[in-house]
Amino acid sequence: MQTNPLISIVTVCYNVASELPETIESIINQDYNNIEYIIIDGGSSDNSVEIIKHYEQVAKQKGVYFKWISEPDNGIYDAMNKGIELATGQWVNFMNVGDLPSSGYLSTMESLTDISSEVNIVYGNTRILQFNKLVIPPKHLKKQSFYYQMPLCHQSIFYKVSSIKKYNPKFSIIADEVGIYEELINNGSNSFLYLPFEVCTYSLGGVSEEQIYTMYKQQQLFLVNIVGLTSVIGLLIYKYLVLKRKLYLWLVK
Repeated sequence: MQTNPLISIVTVCYNVASELPETIESIINQDYNNIEYIIIDGGSSDNSVEIIKHYEQVAKQKGVYFKWISEPDNGIYDAMNKGIELATGQWVNFMNVGDLPSSGYLSTMESLTDISSEVNIVYGNTRILQFNKLVIPPKHLKKQSFYYQMPLCHQSIFYKVSSIKKYNPKFSIIADEVGIYEELINNGSNSFLYLPFEVCTYSLGGVSEEQIYTMYKQQQLFLVNIVGLTSVIGLLIYKYLVLKRKLYLWLVK
């Protein structure tokens, strides 16, 4: 009998004890028999660690490989990099607190034993919690896909562990987009595989207005310094994003 590929799921958290049980249960109750679950806690001062310890025993009873650490970090991508270091599966998926995986989403990965060895990233669809809207990403990525925003939802991506690169902490908000773009440029579109299945429900909450404008500024730097657009085009795209945001805020008043 062929064993399903071991899939590592990483959850990053900090002082979110009230939401943590739902996220943990959504992973360890998946109908898939080869899960490695990794929780990276940023040194929470609430009772997150007690919750993690409780579910460690529950997960082991279910046959889930369970790892966790609790220590200060230098931001979410530093924490995710720690998760990458601990991951021993064939594929790794990041599912943070507040984002819920779809029931049975891992079962689609059973077929990945037969895909091309060139594929380093598998991705699927995402449901937006606030609008109950299913977002279908582009089936074929190209350079222009990155001009205005990350074309994929980070939580709906599976990375091949043997080829994943650590996130660049210089981009504190869009390091996942930078990593996906560099994968495309370095290895081409054949390293990506789109599968038409719903991976998770993603929550738009938790980002301040200040962080949104910081994200736009990082997008500008990314487009100029890494993508190679001119500084003028980078500035125009930044101003377009800011204007679009202000228009949205005006409409929802």
